[in-house]
Amino acid sequence: MRIAFIINHLGLTGVNNVVCDLVTVLAGHGHSCTVFWLKDCECPIRFACETQKLTSKQQLSEYDIIHAHGLGPMAWLVRHGKVTNSAGERIPLVTTLHCYCFQDFTDLYGRLKGFLLGVLYIALARRFDKVVCLSKSMMSYYSRWIPRHRLTFVYNTRILPSVLPPLEEGVRERVLAFKGNSTLVGMNGALIYRKGVDLMLGAIAELSHEGKDFRLMLAGDGKERQTFERMAKEKGIADRVLFLGMVKDAWRLLPLYDVFALPSRSEGFPLALLEAGAVGIETVVSDLPIVKECFVNHHDVEMFKLTDGADGLKRALLYASASGKEKENIKKTFNSKYSLEKFYEAYLKVYY
Repeated sequence: MRIAFIINHLGLTGVNNVVCDLVTVLAGHGHSCTVFWLKDCECPIRFACETQKLTSKQQLSEYDIIHAHGLGPMAWLVRHGKVTNSAGERIPLVTTLHCYCFQDFTDLYGRLKGFLLGVLYIALARRFDKVVCLSKSMMSYYSRWIPRHRLTFVYNTRILPSVLPPLEEGVRERVLAFKGNSTLVGMNGALIYRKGVDLMLGAIAELSHEGKDFRLMLAGDGKERQTFERMAKEKGIADRVLFLGMVKDAWRLLPLYDVFALPSRSEGFPLALLEAGAVGIETVVSDLPIVKECFVNHHDVEMFKLTDGADGLKRALLYASASGKEKENIKKTFNSKYSLEKFYEAYLKVYY
């Protein structure tokens, strides 16, 4: 099978990580893939296939499936009209929806622009033959606007090396020096309100006030970093929070954490959670629909109710740091439910 993937650019994003993993597993089973991109970027990631800049729909005419990821690629295909092969037959169009559009776009762009982009996102998705969601919960969300017979779901996976490569020089030493004898909680991802960084700062402050020796490391950057830095100072925990900044392949940091945390208010299918499962680490997560659908509380992960806020997160951190058993369970669950083969088989059903 020949599959053309269309993405916005070749840079490092969660969406592109998913496409990268999908291309790798498809190529490994003998399928021919090409990744087409719309915009230039300075630091492209590597895909296990050819990449081309997309300028004409004629570039797509030799493929069996066209698979778009993201608002820009969906809009490009709809704007350019149907794509046909050499026999004049229309090539089927597939898109994967990676977010809950109204929630996530509002967070990124504000209420009005986010709403309008959400409406556009759904209108574009309705033009595709198959619309892939990341979970049953997400499929139910979009079934209000997209015909049910076009919808399906495929859980993400993550491809990590069996032996994690070393961190850049000085990073490991810096983290271990910061950690000392404390319980280190780590978060990998964008520093934005939706990721629940404020809840984590509140939980660390409560633990500190109770005399519990916890420290927080944030691997990532984002538009609200300065807000969170100021918040840490106001709560009196600036010395207990390390803003590490962007780290390439941040999953390499996971073995240094005592607890990995994902206190998000919204997620499609968090790749960072899958990375924690692949490595095997004690994990605390908010009770999002996707988490409750895919992992078991007090078995794979420790969940807290978002409605309980920082206090609920604090209690979950205390439980997870004292447990020591869930890191083995989350790894077993990842291997059994979210493996490469499961991912491949699910997408093969979509394409056929």
